[in-house]
Amino acid sequence: MLVPVLAAMLMVGSALIVPNLFAPYRLAFPLNVTLPVVYAVLLVVSSSLMTHMPTALEQVPPILAPVLGWQQPQILLQVAAGQFVVLSLLALLARNPKV
Repeated sequence: MLVPVLAAMLMVGSALIVPNLFAPYRLAFPLNVTLPVVYAVLLVVSSSLMTHMPTALEQVPPILAPVLGWQQPQILLQVAAGQFVVLSLLALLARNPKV
């Protein structure tokens, strides 16, 4: 659970530094694609940083072995697809408010 939390913290930090990057007050087409991609990249970066060893001869400690799962393309695609679906549904709900 540490890798998704770290990636979310990095995403929030980048939103605080550059708020226009996330187009506040507007959920439209490019965001429901780019935000999951950015989050998937941050997952890979944070898991890579956590498992980085100083030399190539060292192996990842067994306690950090589950962190390597966040670098698998299947898991990243599932996470990005889930986020895409949720953001698309939110965009549809925001576009057609009930009166």
